[in-house]
Amino acid sequence: MRWVRTRADGLLLVAGLVTAVALQAKFLVVGFWAVAIVALLVFGPRELLRRPALWLGGAIAVLTTLPTLFWQAQNGWPQLEMTRAVAAESVYAGGMIGFLPMALLMIGLLIGSVLAVHGVGRLLGDPKYRFLGVTALGITVLFLVTSGRPYYIAGMFPLLWAASVAAIEQRRLAAWWRWVPTWPVYGVTAIAVLGVLHVLPIKPISAHADQPLQIGNFQLDEIGWPQMVDDVVAAHRALPPETARNAIVVTGDYWTVSAIQHFAPDLSSYSGARGAAWFGTPPEDSGAVLFVGDPTALAPAFARVTQVGVLDNDVRVSNLTQGAPIFLLEGRSRPWGELWQSIRHL
Repeated sequence: MRWVRTRADGLLLVAGLVTAVALQAKFLVVGFWAVAIVALLVFGPRELLRRPALWLGGAIAVLTTLPTLFWQAQNGWPQLEMTRAVAAESVYAGGMIGFLPMALLMIGLLIGSVLAVHGVGRLLGDPKYRFLGVTALGITVLFLVTSGRPYYIAGMFPLLWAASVAAIEQRRLAAWWRWVPTWPVYGVTAIAVLGVLHVLPIKPISAHADQPLQIGNFQLDEIGWPQMVDDVVAAHRALPPETARNAIVVTGDYWTVSAIQHFAPDLSSYSGARGAAWFGTPPEDSGAVLFVGDPTALAPAFARVTQVGVLDNDVRVSNLTQGAPIFLLEGRSRPWGELWQSIRHL
């Protein structure tokens, strides 16, 4: 938007650098550029696409992403598989039907959503910036039809708000707009703010004691991790010295292994779940396995499977791993390189 106004090509180079950084975290920014370039071709200003600085910035973004692309190719493109996994999980957010309502809830009831819709209208109505309005709508449609998550479009919200308020400040508000800056509307919006505060980890643990466990309730998921890791450490210490020497920990989910790696970094811990499965494969010279969770996938490759403990967060708050069993697996008969391929999943 600033380049359209100033024609300062250095901004396009900066856009490439920002994209390069964004690509190190997620590939979602590729969706933005794909839609934006099509919008520029159709609605202009096409001059932007002829600027060498834009393509130089793009080249920097591509070059910095080549190691990631090489790794993806070497590992069977797990990013594509993860995209399918996310699409399958979209049912938790209401699927395609719930996409827009959830997005409007995130964007802010009344004030946020009204300004966003108004901002889209203002961008579409201005020939200079129409491509950005089309991009906002295009990205929404893109992630809607591909079963993305509603927050994937959140990066466009500040643009829409800015487009709206910049237009509002230039003229006297029409009568039908004047209800927006009123105390009742602020009150409803404050309720949404309280909802945000509700999900932040600022309340005492006791406040969550009677809450029902739900997938995605991250407040509950992370409560009691230190205590549960203590159970894993205790199970490891209870092993005979000759068994404990080469023993490793494997978990059935990625959040548990992250807790173990944080609170008990001396334990060699691994997980076949999601991205954690690609962070490392257990060494072939390892011995017994303390498995946290359901060992069914690994059990056939071991001669002995014995339950030796149970996770207990000891704070009267249920989370996704509360009560999970700890098994001791001994007598591995297959190499980890082969086993890991069979249990790795997204």
